[in-house]
Amino acid sequence: MAEVSPRSKPHGTPFTWEIRKPHPGLIQFCVVFPDGDHWVWRQVELHDAEKVASNTGALAALPSGWEVLTAEERQSRAGLRQAIERSSGPVRDNLIAEYESRFGGLPDGIKSPPDAS
Repeated sequence: MAEVSPRSKPHGTPFTWEIRKPHPGLIQFCVVFPDGDHWVWRQVELHDAEKVASNTGALAALPSGWEVLTAEERQSRAGLRQAIERSSGPVRDNLIAEYESRFGGLPDGIKSPPDAS
């Protein structure tokens, strides 16, 4: 199946705009063509708990594993990441272990310390 985009339609093809919400964490702004094809022009991912809760009219529930954080959780995560970036040695290793246990993984750009065994 060929990719659908404005490039695949002839000049002058009419279209409409449509907002689609596959789940409460995703809003898509789509171009919809008369033949039913659609193209996602922009999409916005929501991970803020308040924004996800206020996003009404979605087609389905959040997918498994979709991360939703409160403002307090985001601040805590950011603070711990900054502490990791500023530290070294065993202190850094301990902060990384704390981050992994609290948030289930490492932030982008941070590598796990080598295994000491």
